[in-house]
Amino acid sequence: MTIVLLTLSCAKVGSVSGEGDLVSEALPNVDSIPSKYGNLVSVSSVTEYPDWVQLWFQDENGNIRMVRYSVRENRFAKDCKLVTRK
Repeated sequence: MTIVLLTLSCAKVGSVSGEGDLVSEALPNVDSIPSKYGNLVSVSSVTEYPDWVQLWFQDENGNIRMVRYSVRENRFAKDCKLVTRK
């Protein structure tokens, strides 16, 4: 009886699709980082993508941009992710 009641009282949690609401921006030049992106504040990596690192920049308004860089190919990805501050 307890198991039936617990099952009925559970609500479905929203699923994670892997895509969030972050804005993708095209990188204006694939060979440089625009100065308007601000200062480099961090560098990170993901185990699943050992050839890539993420460069995190913060501009004067506090917005964060993540630019991906391929160490193996010595190039930036063509887009970056923007995390806005409100």
